[in-house]
Amino acid sequence: MPKVKNPRLLAFNGYVSENSITLNGRLIEENNVKAASKDDSVWQNIANIGRRFWVKGIENTRGLFKVLGRKIEFRTDSKGFFEIDYTFKDPVFLEQQWNEYYLEFPELNLKYYQQQGVLYPLKDADFCVVSDIDDTVLQSDVKNKFKLIVKAIVNNAYSKKMVEGTSRFYNKLARGKNGKSNPIFYVSRSPAEMYDILEDFFELNNFPKGPVLLRNLNKDSEYKNLPKVKGQKYQIIKKIFNDIPFMPFILIGDSTEMDAMIYLQIAEEYPEEVKYIFIRLVDDKDDATMLKKHLESYTQLSKLTFFRDYNELDDLLVKEGVV
Repeated sequence: MPKVKNPRLLAFNGYVSENSITLNGRLIEENNVKAASKDDSVWQNIANIGRRFWVKGIENTRGLFKVLGRKIEFRTDSKGFFEIDYTFKDPVFLEQQWNEYYLEFPELNLKYYQQQGVLYPLKDADFCVVSDIDDTVLQSDVKNKFKLIVKAIVNNAYSKKMVEGTSRFYNKLARGKNGKSNPIFYVSRSPAEMYDILEDFFELNNFPKGPVLLRNLNKDSEYKNLPKVKGQKYQIIKKIFNDIPFMPFILIGDSTEMDAMIYLQIAEEYPEEVKYIFIRLVDDKDDATMLKKHLESYTQLSKLTFFRDYNELDDLLVKEGVV
């Protein structure tokens, strides 16, 4: 392969179940993205966004994924992305929630180690949580595309604002009723190029650690003939349900896009696993009764609850005995 100067690996957190392991990432040429700070100017943030998107991926490169005593070989695609989806021959049972992994690209002499890289839902967990990001936990203004774009490019992890009460509430969910380690998956239509910003945002705001599963723009064409409700986000969530069977799930999203329909579609297919669907009403004009009327065709509609404030949702889950 041609010589590559300063290759850089963008490795995301993944998850492992009894039967399989999932990990995504991207191999790129150095993009010179600077580490964010609270003192960064708007122009520094804009420049960093440009470097994240206008970067060359390193294609068709062999990689080795070493995890749980196994060595898994893979290759990057035409844009440098890789998606590892490996099925174990024998079931895997682990005693800790977060586990280490190694990635290596021998042809580039590039090695990477992540101490807490793959999540394992422990058997004593009460439930799993799948949460949207934009306007569910992160103030994004998705309905106003101009504001959405501006907020995305001028803010870094320090200047992005969380939805009030979310960090405290999500930590309460992670602990559950009995202090268990309930896994949380953050799933969004935001592009994978935003991964490091969102990871930093969650850490800076003390959210519970969980895999951040984002949209691969390079794969959009694969879903163009499917209904919008069955796009990439739905496919990611469906895979989580298939990989972690028989675990109760709580799904949390908002009213700005299609979260309610996506989650209800999942509930139609996994009625035993989906216990609650919570949709945050973002706009003051959003009316829960009217929104439910548009969703009457779904048989699992009774599992859907709209809310405006996380204190309200907290009270409900305490009453239900969930937390």
